[in-house]
Amino acid sequence: MEVKSNLENFEFSSYLIALSKIRRKKFNFSFIKKKLSISAYQLDLLEQGIFNFLPFPYNYHITKQYVEIVAPSDIFKIKEEIFSNAQQLNGTSNDRQNTGKYVYTNLFAKL
Repeated sequence: MEVKSNLENFEFSSYLIALSKIRRKKFNFSFIKKKLSISAYQLDLLEQGIFNFLPFPYNYHITKQYVEIVAPSDIFKIKEEIFSNAQQLNGTSNDRQNTGKYVYTNLFAKL
């Protein structure tokens, strides 16, 4: 029960912002952008703590790769539920109305 309350208290957006500060010390922006095969705009959103920059599950996999590069010891913090729940709460979907907002990358080449 205590683990669940810790997960509920975990502010994922703040974590991503803190992680971006670590990234700036270790890697330059273009290296990460190229490594993840995402646009500068998408990486900027991710580092601002906005993790619904792509539809689920793409946002989950890219964020997970980001954490694996920047802070590999924190990979346990990346839970699929955070992303799927955010999609439900924000009302985002993969239908045509959201298609124009996303730039799809060659994610499958990385898997």
